[in-house]
Amino acid sequence: MTQVPDAAFPDPVVHQAAQAIVDGGGANEIARAAAAGKLDFAGPQNDTLLTLSVQGNKVEAVREILRRGANPNVPAERAPIAIAASGADFRIVQYLLEAGASPNGIVGSQSAIWRAASGGRRDVAEMLLDAGASIDAADANGDTPLSNAVQSGEFELAHYLLSRGASPFASDKSGVTIGFWLGFVRLDPTSEKGRARDRLIQVLKDRGHPWPPPGPDEVLAMKAAGQWPPR
Repeated sequence: MTQVPDAAFPDPVVHQAAQAIVDGGGANEIARAAAAGKLDFAGPQNDTLLTLSVQGNKVEAVREILRRGANPNVPAERAPIAIAASGADFRIVQYLLEAGASPNGIVGSQSAIWRAASGGRRDVAEMLLDAGASIDAADANGDTPLSNAVQSGEFELAHYLLSRGASPFASDKSGVTIGFWLGFVRLDPTSEKGRARDRLIQVLKDRGHPWPPPGPDEVLAMKAAGQWPPR
């Protein structure tokens, strides 16, 4: 049995609920926390009962906490939906959206769809986009969900993101483009992943991405001259 440190949730009502959730239950304890108006209580590390449940993939606890009225967008800088997008059961993402979670919630500078793209989670990406997620939301390095999917080798998801309107000309702050990444990666062209990569390259060419792709310094120079994305 995992013990929840007292320091994580110093409020005794919230701590009791947190421990019950970790132990696989918690409905009664969640109800008591709700009655005390403490569902959104955040500990010193900005953990709440909702973030704890999302991180632990506790589907029923998430559902109960939201049913009892927890704010699905708290804490803003560690949005439960962005935590869920990287690996939690897709039902958790669904429950959060139904409860009013912003599809553009973030963890640090990483949006929910950015984190979904990293794990190749098309089901989550689709839910987020249908709910209004910003498809080109970039992280602090300038990487978009599409470029993140490409760098993670999730080429099929990259195809999907392009079909939903992602920019094929995305580049990070260093000038590294999606095309540069695809040209850099070496794969067996007869393998499934190699074929997916080659199809993605063809899509970029069809969309007007220069090929061979320009290097990072060239892209930065083109940006400074107002020539990137190419017209």
